[in-house]
Amino acid sequence: MKAIFISLFLVSTALNADTLKFKLQNQVLENVDSKEWRSGHWDKEDKTTLKEIELTLFNVTTEKETTYIGYDFEQVMDHIYGKNWRNYKRIIFKAKDGFVRASLVKVVLNALKNNQKGLIAFKEKDKEGFSLIKKRKNLDPGDFYLVWTGFKKGDDLVENANTLIWPYQLKEIKVAN
Repeated sequence: MKAIFISLFLVSTALNADTLKFKLQNQVLENVDSKEWRSGHWDKEDKTTLKEIELTLFNVTTEKETTYIGYDFEQVMDHIYGKNWRNYKRIIFKAKDGFVRASLVKVVLNALKNNQKGLIAFKEKDKEGFSLIKKRKNLDPGDFYLVWTGFKKGDDLVENANTLIWPYQLKEIKVAN
């Protein structure tokens, strides 16, 4: 009986492992397991590899400078979609709880052109995960959290399609028209 319970627990845990889904319109292109990302490099079937990076930035939500570990947003998008994602209208971010936010591709491209960097973070440096966001009732932003450079103390984070989005608890990134 105990062996059956343990087996069911392990299967359940594997099925509920945190993944980040990448979609083009309604077609799933890739599912990335958080354990795979935490390995320090992400290999695709075509043998291309992305390496994790550290990025220090001012987080307007927590109101402090933080160093995050993750993957460069632009490189991830190119890795999954090729350069083609730049020709679409929106990037739609979906959280674990189903909350959806979108950003216009042209806004993201403009930020990148102005040397802002996005990072799909999976942890803070020297931590196993993330600091809780007190403004969000001590919410844990993991397993995946998109953060951006170029913000400073006093900046107001108004999130709408015309701004850079800082989605936490990311479950899905979808490129669409």
